[in-house]
Amino acid sequence: MTHASNYRDCSGSDGSVALAGTSFNCADTIEVELYDADLTGAGSCSATVKSGSEPSGESVTLAEDPPSSGRFGGTILTTSDPAAADGRLSLSDGDLLTAEYTDLDDGSGHYNIVKRARATAVCVPPGEIAAGFQPYDIQSFWQDKETQVWPACEDAGSYKLYRGTLADLPGLLGAGGGSCVYDGIFPTASCPESPASETGRLLWYLVIAVNAAGEGSAGQASSGPRVMPAGSCP
Repeated sequence: MTHASNYRDCSGSDGSVALAGTSFNCADTIEVELYDADLTGAGSCSATVKSGSEPSGESVTLAEDPPSSGRFGGTILTTSDPAAADGRLSLSDGDLLTAEYTDLDDGSGHYNIVKRARATAVCVPPGEIAAGFQPYDIQSFWQDKETQVWPACEDAGSYKLYRGTLADLPGLLGAGGGSCVYDGIFPTASCPESPASETGRLLWYLVIAVNAAGEGSAGQASSGPRVMPAGSCP
């Protein structure tokens, strides 16, 4: 088991290392977890985290928690600064991250085996979606008039759907207006109310792609500023 998505506790000597995520941005905290029954009671151990921008890597000290469990954890900060031996891992967008440690004995007759876990650096927010530049590149209602659909974004890990009223529109270019009504991985969402039944009321819906670097653009106003709604998601 050498990938975060496949990590589970091992009951024997076959150790593993994991990263708490599959992508991290350039100002992030990476959580590293290691399990090796042979290290039970050691109190601490170390792993090395490397990237394309810092191939020599940085050493991370992992503390055994709970005590005498063989499970170890620790963190390392990421930075977009040039690589330096400063305890922070230098990243650039698209870098492959690798956490590794040497399992001295895997219990199957193999010794000094390097175990690894991998992730990707995502340091640039996704672009605008449903920009309308191509056929079907639009945000629209499905036939039931209550379900929003939009094209999937290749760089997105999830999506947020914002909803507001006419009074909220000026806030889109200021402190933010409207509220987030959906935060999920699918390019579709049900509205909290049926817009067709809201007679005489203007409601707007705006979808934004999200990845490890944050929320992408919702487009630009005619005068140039980037449209960026604010609000917490349920």
